[in-house]
Amino acid sequence: ERALVGEIKRRHRYRYPRKKDGSSQPRGPSGTLWHVINAEWWRTWEHFTEGKVWDDNAARNYSMGKIDNNMLLSDEGILSLKQGLRWHRDFELVEPLVWSALQAWHDGGPPIVRSVVPFHSNKRIDMSYSPSKSGANNVEVEYDVELYPLFATVFLCDKVSRGEPRPFQQFVPLSRYLPLADLVDTLSVGLGRDP
Repeated sequence: ERALVGEIKRRHRYRYPRKKDGSSQPRGPSGTLWHVINAEWWRTWEHFTEGKVWDDNAARNYSMGKIDNNMLLSDEGILSLKQGLRWHRDFELVEPLVWSALQAWHDGGPPIVRSVVPFHSNKRIDMSYSPSKSGANNVEVEYDVELYPLFATVFLCDKVSRGEPRPFQQFVPLSRYLPLADLVDTLSVGLGRDP
């Protein structure tokens, strides 16, 4: 497990290298997806996969628990994070392939997906960790994972329900930093519609 996760992370660093001038986008370009995972579970997994912690007998009898991200979520009933969470203390960010592998091996969840967005440095909100910077046309833009997007609640209404909302309900994350046209496109794609 550890070797596969390490290789995925190595490939990501190769694809999005960190440069000394700060002009790279180490988390990827706008739209790159990341998964938020419980830091306590992640640390336990790291110790479990080191192979040094237990003798062979104990390691065979021990199994990792399921991924439990519920402690990271707010009480609103959607996938919004609690306020005040800190990177490395409360959560880690992992690549989608890492999440898929961990979820396949250990089950659990729920999956908490966040995306990289561009924003101007003077509009920096709730983004207190490792931003990357790039300059274009003398405008400083930073790219990082948006932890606290807005959530649109989507209800299904049609002729059969006579305009009343059906029991179907979906929460779609929308960036605070993208233009409205991009938000409409994101919402359309999320619902399987043409923008």
